[in-house]
Amino acid sequence: MLQQTREVGDRVVVLEDDGTRYAAGVAEVLLDRGKHVALITPWTSLFPFTLPTLEHPIIYGRLFEKGLSYHVNSWARELSGDALTMVNLYTGAETLLEGVETLVLLTGLEASEDLYFLLKGRVEHLHRIGDCLAPRRLDHAIYEGYLAGRELWGGPAERYIVEGELERWEEAELPAG
Repeated sequence: MLQQTREVGDRVVVLEDDGTRYAAGVAEVLLDRGKHVALITPWTSLFPFTLPTLEHPIIYGRLFEKGLSYHVNSWARELSGDALTMVNLYTGAETLLEGVETLVLLTGLEASEDLYFLLKGRVEHLHRIGDCLAPRRLDHAIYEGYLAGRELWGGPAERYIVEGELERWEEAELPAG
């Protein structure tokens, strides 16, 4: 969809169960292409996994300025022709969205390891981390990159952190005076 491999109508509904900036990016690309986008999510807020990274208000501002409409605490019950029946997950109340031309599902990601296998055997120190290994959040990729770096500088024995290692403080001699 983002690479324009399929025709996308003007009125798009995005079913988003991801909660990350990835979903926000898909919505923004569609909005930038002039589409009317309604995002439906079961989460209690939009893109909740962007809260710890402090990008939440920036994403909200960009998408709301571009005209995103949204429904939180909701999910799709039925698609019939160009009408989507949406249900509130807490109240059971149903809402009908008519004129839906394209439905985009952001309900699961896949690992992308093509580059890893292209470089395998050609690069001496090669590690699969982040979404190459399995779709996860950015903090997982950062941590795995940190561990791979430890192995580069200290060998395979340094790759993993022993339980309690980060909590220990070495006594340092303080200068007199």
